[in-house]
Amino acid sequence: MKQVIYVDVLVAVNLFVNYFLLLGTARFFSMSVKRSRLILAASLGALYSLYMLLPELHFLFNIIIKLLMSFTIILAAFGFRSPRVFLKTSACFYAMNFAFAGIMAALWYFAAPKGLALNNGIVYFNVSPMLLVMATLICYFIVRIIHRLTGQGASKDLLYQVVVHLGERAVSFQAKVDTGNTLVEPFSHVPALVAEYQAVQEALPDEAKLLFTPNLVAAGGMISTPNPWQAKCRMVPFQAVSGEGVLPAFRPDYIEIISGKIRQKKDAYVAVCESGMFHGEYAALLNPQLIP
Repeated sequence: MKQVIYVDVLVAVNLFVNYFLLLGTARFFSMSVKRSRLILAASLGALYSLYMLLPELHFLFNIIIKLLMSFTIILAAFGFRSPRVFLKTSACFYAMNFAFAGIMAALWYFAAPKGLALNNGIVYFNVSPMLLVMATLICYFIVRIIHRLTGQGASKDLLYQVVVHLGERAVSFQAKVDTGNTLVEPFSHVPALVAEYQAVQEALPDEAKLLFTPNLVAAGGMISTPNPWQAKCRMVPFQAVSGEGVLPAFRPDYIEIISGKIRQKKDAYVAVCESGMFHGEYAALLNPQLIP
């Protein structure tokens, strides 16, 4: 007896499944992602679910098609931040898909429920709209409980948008709260955030850039020729697992820390490290003292 598949149910179920797989990936890495992007990516995955209606395809061809589909879904949800981040999110998304597929295969093998079908790696449930809504609510509460039990309930609060204002210039970048970052300027005790040079260079005047270029960052920001900005530069000491040292820092007019619709101005130093230190996942580490 042939399985009857309703296209609206197929699309709705896969929209639901893809959304929670993407949400789980974002939560696993504490990534700040707009809900609209997750919905867009999940909708793209739901559209791809129509692939199930094609005849059973060759194994290798099936793998290539699934890879292309999953890559476009990941790019739609998270964008391309760096090769490292893309590979990490892809691996996590695949792991969650494999786990879900394993559960579905086990359910099919042991229970063989009516209305469940698998083809070309796509799953289909013949469920009522009310059951789908109930399942959505149950999954939402399960995700919330797991976040609380694993201490990840506040992970969405670990990433902030930071705007550095210096004169008429301003730069914006994403920063992560680091509970281990206790850096302060040693004389004023004003807290400091650590930002990659590439993230702040557009805010610096030309004479200041001489003090914060990557080679001089490694040398502690010291140069031999007179520079009016050198008097404004401060050395912020740090300690890390790899050792200790100092980072050159400057004091902007102010920084803004943005979380949703909340914007707060803060007085802080910006300690500059080499570009690429945070692998494109964020551009700076925030001192917890700066959090509103």
